[in-house]
Amino acid sequence: MKNAGLEVTLGGQLLDTRPIGLDFHFNTSMNANKVVSLGGTPPQIGVSNWIVAGYPISGIWAKPIIGWNDLNGDGILTVNEVTIKSDTMFDESIDPLTGKAKHSVLGVGTFRGYAEPRYLTTFTSGIDLFNRRLRIQNLFDWRGGNRYYNNTERIRCTRPNCNGLFNPAASFQEQAMDVAAISSPEKTLDGYMQPGAFVKWREATATLTLPQMIVDRLHARNASLTLSGRNLKLWTHYRGSDPESDYTATSGNDAPTEFQTFASPTLFQLRFNLGY
Repeated sequence: MKNAGLEVTLGGQLLDTRPIGLDFHFNTSMNANKVVSLGGTPPQIGVSNWIVAGYPISGIWAKPIIGWNDLNGDGILTVNEVTIKSDTMFDESIDPLTGKAKHSVLGVGTFRGYAEPRYLTTFTSGIDLFNRRLRIQNLFDWRGGNRYYNNTERIRCTRPNCNGLFNPAASFQEQAMDVAAISSPEKTLDGYMQPGAFVKWREATATLTLPQMIVDRLHARNASLTLSGRNLKLWTHYRGSDPESDYTATSGNDAPTEFQTFASPTLFQLRFNLGY
């Protein structure tokens, strides 16, 4: 397996005066992952994640939905109105006993994307006010270049009780996703392999250093009050609860998926700090 990438870090103090100070830290990275060789063994074909030479490890594979057309104009898609592409992968390795190519079917699918984010970017900004008595800091994350398996929506549709099946106002994209997975003979999960890119306002903190008079009365060396919030805002085109709600986080599986898992909660914390 080969991993190659690039990482850039940039930071600095933009302004440093008694009334106000401004600083920032920016970090971004890109990674390209590829299985170079399987040592003569055939590709490992899973339900949605395959290991194939020349492609990322545990990449997402599916028969892609390539389009739809509401032929009768009723706003409801049916099987014959959703187009799915089928690519067959054959085992062309040489049989050691016969010396001939096996040419057996390994799986039907097309590479759809990385299972893990390829691009990671973090931006932290800091503002100091009132001669550094008050510091306000924000942390933003951007991750992208991957698809995320919305397994929660998949199981809702197979039960069935999902939006794409029962809401007449559901978008054609949602309808096509459900038709392709449930009604179509192709039975593809492609619609549930959704764009996993997101921007998250991950944290904001405000720390107030208490006046020396209060510190002295507490017989302390220093004192401060910190108000913090985490997971404050999420911007994404992913249609599940959260592209970080990983059902496989504690299972050792390297192909993350959302399956009836909660989104990261928004948390607020007030902390009183004393130093002696």
